[in-house]
Amino acid sequence: MKKKQENLTEEELTQQQLEQQEKQRQLEKIAEENCILRVVAGSNAYGTNLPGSDWDERGIFVDEMSRIILPFNKIEQVTLTRDDIVLYELSKYMPLLLAQNPNVIELIWTEDSDVLFKNDLGQLLLDNRKEFLSKQVKDSYVGYAQSQLKRIKGHNKWINSPQPEQEPQRKDFTSVVYNNTDIKEFNKKVPFEGFLAFDLGDNHYSLISIEKLKSNRKPWIDNKGNINTVLKSDVALVNPDKLRPDIIVKLNKKMYEDHHTNWKEYWNWKEHRNEKRSVLEEKFGYDVKHAMHLIRLLRSGLDILENGYVPVKRPDKDYLLDIRSGKYTYEEIVAESERLTQKVEEISKKSSLPDEANQDLAKEIMLSIYTQQWNMSPKDIKEIKPSLKM
Repeated sequence: MKKKQENLTEEELTQQQLEQQEKQRQLEKIAEENCILRVVAGSNAYGTNLPGSDWDERGIFVDEMSRIILPFNKIEQVTLTRDDIVLYELSKYMPLLLAQNPNVIELIWTEDSDVLFKNDLGQLLLDNRKEFLSKQVKDSYVGYAQSQLKRIKGHNKWINSPQPEQEPQRKDFTSVVYNNTDIKEFNKKVPFEGFLAFDLGDNHYSLISIEKLKSNRKPWIDNKGNINTVLKSDVALVNPDKLRPDIIVKLNKKMYEDHHTNWKEYWNWKEHRNEKRSVLEEKFGYDVKHAMHLIRLLRSGLDILENGYVPVKRPDKDYLLDIRSGKYTYEEIVAESERLTQKVEEISKKSSLPDEANQDLAKEIMLSIYTQQWNMSPKDIKEIKPSLKM
């Protein structure tokens, strides 16, 4: 039986960590030694980097033949332990490219000055990059942009409407539907003292005064002893005595659940948000870095659809940096994103790009890259026969 990590001795845990480090070292060695293309990525590639910006790199490598042919121990991508460097295996990279993934498209459209390494196989991808653009750019770039906008709107909402530390209670979302007491104020205000609640089903609760229950000689606590204060627990309480309720209240379950979900999401965001981003959000009322990427994605998608070209090094970098510095209001950013989204939709209908990228060419290029990397020909692959050890 496999040991749980928490039960491992310090020596065993150290050994496990050493094995994991060795495995990571081997993965990095395979990826780096078989790399065919490696480029600068992120803000340094866009031209929007600032002092202190992270250094990002992306690349493509070709794995060993045995792992590509056999369905075991596949390596899809390797993240190096230094900086933010991600290397995609070719069979992982190509489907993402055909799907018009923005980060993946940019890899083969990076400025020549930002290409850190390439060989003839990497050049083969660069020479044919126009064949891998399609109108699907509309959906992929707008989709990624919308995810940025969703974050901006969500965080803006929480910045301007902070949630209390106290978790929402069911009792705060109840209303009186029947009052059999002489106290008229209970018609509008649910009493939370001196009563016990019994679940009637369908989000309705019967409130019976504790004094009435005490004066009732019949047993009124169920066989599990389940009696609680008003609506504080999830336990379904039953009124075995069928006493006439003093008050009947209704829980607005949907409103309670919506508020509770919002409360949980707020405090989860508050606890895990990026410290640097939180400073920007507090200062400007929204995440200006997300806003910059939102507008960059939409403008990039528009450029591709109009010109059949991917300008990774942004000619509008000064405008994007103005967004990053908080020059524009939250409302202006949202309005501009809506305008650009609409324009992308319109331009996509007129674009000369094909509906889909050239999948046949992609297969041909992949086969060519693999066979050259492995010093084989397509004929050799067809003639491979499995050999079994008896």
